[in-house]
Amino acid sequence: MGAGATPSRPPRVPHSSFTTWEPAAEKDDDQPIFVEGAAQIPEPPPLPGTTESPVPREQAAEPVGEGRAHAPSNENEVAHGIQLFVNVGRRDGARASDLQGMLEAAGLSKDEIGPIRVRDRNSFVSVRREAAERGIAAFTGKTVGSRGLIAEIARPRSGDA
Repeated sequence: MGAGATPSRPPRVPHSSFTTWEPAAEKDDDQPIFVEGAAQIPEPPPLPGTTESPVPREQAAEPVGEGRAHAPSNENEVAHGIQLFVNVGRRDGARASDLQGMLEAAGLSKDEIGPIRVRDRNSFVSVRREAAERGIAAFTGKTVGSRGLIAEIARPRSGDA
């Protein structure tokens, strides 16, 4: 090709209508995509930034009763003790390890700290009931990102009565 010459293209053939267009036929089009009895779909990996381990589906619907040592009496009381609401979350740069470090720096032991759930805009920290006031004091006045922390005992959901 010389200078200024454009490469040749096949001529464009417009479809008469997009409503009548169909993809080209393939040799296995008649085969089903999903077959019963095939291997089960594996559980998806945990989402980045989550701190809780997922509950197996078999245990998710386990009734409260003989199988549990302690049944929470309300939403903010958990098996480990009580939940604290903290006003920072992932959007503010909070991580579970940061919140745990603040509690440990304030003198709470790992035995007194339960699961920490970091959500987009807030977090919930489980602590033993007797360590709740020390947990609140550990967060009060601290800063994560550019937000000052405020912690309080978590209230039950407003829809629950």
